[in-house]
Amino acid sequence: MNSRAYRRQDLSRSANERGDSQRRAQRSAWPLLLGLTVFATLTPGTSSAQPAGGAATEAVWTLTPYRVVLTLAAEAPKTDAPTAEDANDASPSSASHAVVVAELLSRITTRAENVMGARWHLLPPSTLPEPDAWRPAADGDSQAHSASHGDISTEIADKVISVSLARRAGCWRVSVQEYDASTRQTGPVIRRDVCQSAKLADAAWDGILEAFRPLGLVTGVDSQANRATVLLRGAQLPGESLGDLTGGAPPVFRPIVRIEGRDGRLRTTADGNVAPPRVIPWTFLVQHRTGTNAPADQETAADGRHLGIVSGLRNPIAVRRRGRVKTLALMVRPSRKPTRLTVRARAEPHVPLPDQEVLLETPEGPPRLVGLTDVEGRFVLAAGGPSSERRDLAGPSAASAGETSTDRADVAGESADVPVILLIRSGSQMLARLPIVPGLEDELTAYVPDDRPRLRAEAFTVALGEQLIDTAMRRELLLRQADRHLAEGDMAAARKLLGELAALPDRDLFQRRIVARRAEFTSDDPLVTRRIDQLLEDARQLVARHLAPGPIQQLRERIARTAGGGD
Repeated sequence: MNSRAYRRQDLSRSANERGDSQRRAQRSAWPLLLGLTVFATLTPGTSSAQPAGGAATEAVWTLTPYRVVLTLAAEAPKTDAPTAEDANDASPSSASHAVVVAELLSRITTRAENVMGARWHLLPPSTLPEPDAWRPAADGDSQAHSASHGDISTEIADKVISVSLARRAGCWRVSVQEYDASTRQTGPVIRRDVCQSAKLADAAWDGILEAFRPLGLVTGVDSQANRATVLLRGAQLPGESLGDLTGGAPPVFRPIVRIEGRDGRLRTTADGNVAPPRVIPWTFLVQHRTGTNAPADQETAADGRHLGIVSGLRNPIAVRRRGRVKTLALMVRPSRKPTRLTVRARAEPHVPLPDQEVLLETPEGPPRLVGLTDVEGRFVLAAGGPSSERRDLAGPSAASAGETSTDRADVAGESADVPVILLIRSGSQMLARLPIVPGLEDELTAYVPDDRPRLRAEAFTVALGEQLIDTAMRRELLLRQADRHLAEGDMAAARKLLGELAALPDRDLFQRRIVARRAEFTSDDPLVTRRIDQLLEDARQLVARHLAPGPIQQLRERIARTAGGGD
């Protein structure tokens, strides 16, 4: 068991040692205070189960507890004849299975009341429409809860934390997964293996604390300082602090936009469908510096935080909220699985883009190259940092030797959860800036401009420029030699040089070559098309500047005047 688990157990034991009278007084005083605050703040006719929007929401947000439903599903023991292994194990028999499950749920509930205090308002599993359907995803399955039972409304609960127990080789596999109703987001599955039934409650509670994701409300954005003010739900209520929940690591939040109707529910579109909350892509709110756009001020209040905005978008969070629009901030809980990034063209048919350079943005110094996308446009971010897919497929031996990935401690600062910032580059053109938390999502797709037509145009203009330089230098040399021969009166040599000048590629020839090749550099992306046009226009201007016909025409006239005796 790691140090974080021991620390949580110590916190739980100390919480269990508090006097019963103190706990009863705390649980009775805070609901009274919360009720008075909500009554004084909310508008008439608004339910206190879910705060109203606008200023009323901000006023009571830090005093509003989470309504949490804990569900527990345990695999029933086999009814076959007991083996020697089963006889030595302290696992429950089929006769006492229901009693043990109920007792375990009671122990977990008591632990939640002691540790989380007034920040959690526990609801019975019967609150859910289908309580038996709530189970963590199976091994190897990363699908959300909603894949089996659908989403629930915030009128029912704010959080659903599902715990399941399954037998694995004589031990228990404890799986925990959290669902957030406000954002309709499901967290990763936290798994623990326990071989002693007496430690099931400790393992389950440790997984619950690791699975729980605090929720914040974005109340302001300072675009100049590039930071947002976030109020944490229930932050002013007694209970486990955010630092204890993260093990002291700087928290990372993901902004999510929720649009509600007048009744506080999610808005319904014109076709009758519910508009789900929208995750702001490539954007995170962080507490510590993770690049060039982190805030200089990191002050933290008891009920709110100033978090830096790390994003690949311009103005990702709206400064002014219109109507019943909330910007929520959900703390991320990445898994230990790798994240596969696929780079595709943003114009249809969205073809994969191979051989795109992937660079890592560092707090100090220029970005450094960490790999290329493969033939299918993929790049893998392993648990220890970025690595290319083709190297990652080499096997665990190469990874253990440190050949396939970069140590995340070097790329993400103090915390492994702080987003790394990848840059996608094609030639000399930077295509995208992508903040990513490795392990947060299994698959990510970045749609960037297909820069390959521009690269071909760039290669053509480079080759054309080299020919232009060679032609311009030869022309300048011949012009100077012809001037010298004219000054010396050597008309034959001057006419010979004039013939050599006429044989050189002229301005019109270069211009026709540019026009003829333009059709080869087509793109469906307007931005790429503009860049191609700019490259070719720059080439045309260089040709016009260095191959102007005036100097050769002037030499021809001078030779004619000299040969005609000044006529």
